[in-house]
Amino acid sequence: MAQNELESRLAVPSDMVIRIGIVEDDTLLRTSLAQSLKGPEQEIIFSVGSAKDAIRHLSEDGVDVLIADIHLGTE
Repeated sequence: MAQNELESRLAVPSDMVIRIGIVEDDTLLRTSLAQSLKGPEQEIIFSVGSAKDAIRHLSEDGVDVLIADIHLGTE
């Protein structure tokens, strides 16, 4: 498969925005991730520091992608 054909198959349709949720207890890392991922085809729906907050947001807001720290601190 040619590189251009592969890129076109993987490309996000121009009218689609990928909705992203971030769960990370390290504030600096969470902020950096959100800033790095935000763009014309990506929207940060929520960026929170606890599983409790993430669950609340997930029940209210749908996301396409969830980036989660699997070693969150204690709550």
